[in-house]
Amino acid sequence: MDLDSQPDRWHRVYLLAAWRRALYMVLGAFLLGTSLFLGALFSAQQVQFPGSIGALILFCGGVYTLAYALRSRITLNGERITVRGAFREQTADRGEIEGLRIYSTRNGTYTKLMLKEGRGSITFQSGFETDGDFDAWMHPIPNLDQRDREAILDQIAHDDALGATPEERKASLKYAMAWAVLLTIAALVAAIALNMGDDSMQPWAALALALAPVVVLGFLWRSPLLYTVLRAKADPRSDLSFVLLVAGFGLFARCRGIHLVSPSNALTVAALIALGLVAAFFTTMRQGGALPARLFALLFFVGFYGYGLTVVLDTQPDHATPQAYRTYVTGKHQTHGRSTSYILELAPWGPVARKNTLSVSSHEYFQASEGDSVCFALRPGALRIAWYIKIDCTGDLLSAP
Repeated sequence: MDLDSQPDRWHRVYLLAAWRRALYMVLGAFLLGTSLFLGALFSAQQVQFPGSIGALILFCGGVYTLAYALRSRITLNGERITVRGAFREQTADRGEIEGLRIYSTRNGTYTKLMLKEGRGSITFQSGFETDGDFDAWMHPIPNLDQRDREAILDQIAHDDALGATPEERKASLKYAMAWAVLLTIAALVAAIALNMGDDSMQPWAALALALAPVVVLGFLWRSPLLYTVLRAKADPRSDLSFVLLVAGFGLFARCRGIHLVSPSNALTVAALIALGLVAAFFTTMRQGGALPARLFALLFFVGFYGYGLTVVLDTQPDHATPQAYRTYVTGKHQTHGRSTSYILELAPWGPVARKNTLSVSSHEYFQASEGDSVCFALRPGALRIAWYIKIDCTGDLLSAP
């Protein structure tokens, strides 16, 4: 679009779609109303924390949502674009924009205009009532995702190690996809064996899941043009993220029913493992956009892996004779979120010198009464992180202190 030759197009303002703006206004008003109601309720009951913090968070969320609905707009003024959000306004000339990237999340699709010389970016969400003029203004801006894709395909086509001809080299992407599927299936089989297999299978399954990140790193370092993790949508390479995801959740699922006397010790070990893996994967992830978001997602994956691996390494090789303890129920309560959790409140016992809780099934919860016995088997842990499991209260058991 030539703005100089079309004066009537010098100025265009694009607002959020009417239905979207109305939705945000209703949501913002609801959050504000809820926060004020809770604030008054907590004030009357003299509740300061954490209720007051929750009310404040809802209030801030309501203010932001209303401001976004009322203030958000995109303005084109000649060669200049201005994007205004709830509280922030960003502007740039088209010549200052290196290119754009498009991201899809659970909350919608976002366009990020990347400025030249690393001077930041301008981001706006889909949902604005744009038109052909807006599309024409955006058309000359390169799509950096597609540019990265073409660059990778060009490198593949010229890599002699991948085949004799460009066609053979590009065909190696199909074999890479097959390997990614095969590794994911192998991790899934190992996860099922660890959680549902017999005792003879579990050590081998645990070893396979423990080595999964090492295998993934080997593929990434050996063939960086064919494999990646948490790839962008336009990236032609095979994504090995699902191998990490399955391995992490497979190990984490094995923790069910296992309780740690000092969870902070396990969390410390898990954090060190997770940070080590993020550092190892970092060099393979620098290409492409949204690096902070991709690193955060990777940290989420390997966080489950690190904790699950720590607990499995602590409990699987631990064959020490357990110590049995008996305690009793002092109360019970439920917590509600995406699902309902049923919690028994217990008296101190053995090494747990404080009141503690135990999550149980709904059946156990409604069957339990104050004063009922609950029994545990305690072991020292191969990593010296003491752990215990709930057992039936039969035979001679130590009493709670």
